[in-house]
Amino acid sequence: SIDTANNRVCFTPSTAGVYDFIVSVTDSCGATDLDTIRATITFGEYANITCPASPFSASLCAAGQVCQAIAITPASATVTTSFGTYSGGNLCFQADTSGTYVIRVIATSSCGADTCDVTFNVDIGSAADITCPGTQTRFVCAAGASVCTPITVMGAGATVTVTPIGTYSAGAVCFNADTSGHYVLKVKASTTCGSDSCNLIVDVTI
Repeated sequence: SIDTANNRVCFTPSTAGVYDFIVSVTDSCGATDLDTIRATITFGEYANITCPASPFSASLCAAGQVCQAIAITPASATVTTSFGTYSGGNLCFQADTSGTYVIRVIATSSCGADTCDVTFNVDIGSAADITCPGTQTRFVCAAGASVCTPITVMGAGATVTVTPIGTYSAGAVCFNADTSGHYVLKVKASTTCGSDSCNLIVDVTI
């Protein structure tokens, strides 16, 4: 449509491209003139971040880098982060302690910006560490009696096994002594970050 009051042509482009408008004018004497208006149209894009609905969990054995893919469109969007960096579709940061990290990501393009808060729950574990006491002496009054000895196990969530006999519970190794003698038990503690073992020696007299 032509808006003669404001000397302009108005239209709604459906696609990007070059649009040519031929505008003609005729006066009361029948004289005419025409000219061409060329409009080059490009469409920008709105920035969009596919924001995760729930926190990410990361388990490390030492302070280190955590990376997570975060989808952002368009690829040309300018991305800023409150902590860490965003590159190649991945949000990366250095985790130096266990805890919750909340990182704000902002993507900006020609038609607008989008913001997302990404949460990471980071657990920095350690290898298991186990310490057995020196040789223990126990006196029991009947064969098959339970003999228990405290040991020290370090490492959150460590799994402890005892061989060839015995079990570990609540900070102590227990076994049933069926005869008097020299008992040597191998106690092993393991976490996802490493394991440790020691020999528990108990001399039992029935």
